[in-house]
Amino acid sequence: MSTFLVDSDVVIWAVRREHGAAQALATVIREDGDLLPAISAVTVFEVLQGMRPGSERRHRQVLDQFECLPVTGELAAMAAAMVREHRAQGRQLNMGDALIAATAATGKLTLVTYNRRHFEPLGVPLYEHLPPLGVEG
Repeated sequence: MSTFLVDSDVVIWAVRREHGAAQALATVIREDGDLLPAISAVTVFEVLQGMRPGSERRHRQVLDQFECLPVTGELAAMAAAMVREHRAQGRQLNMGDALIAATAATGKLTLVTYNRRHFEPLGVPLYEHLPPLGVEG
């Protein structure tokens, strides 16, 4: 299995053919010894629920480049604890981010995301080498 978990935002940018995201995915695959990077089942939902009519083929082509990790009862319980902890501190944490963070934490995976501020407070390791969006290299 991969050592990386790719967040929904990176996949969405890749579907939109944003060069920085495509470059990031190629780099992650190379760094991981050509293993398929992982995504959460939550990412599949987030990517497909926002697609426009007629674009399913493109979305599926991008999603097929990943190993999809399921949401288990253990992950759901861990994510719920994260949400409660944040609520007790007066902060919001959405269900999708909590489930993705729990997936990364449980699998000891480094999260590849452009939404660092969503995940930094959760203590999951974040990938440090993302190219900026819109930059060809």
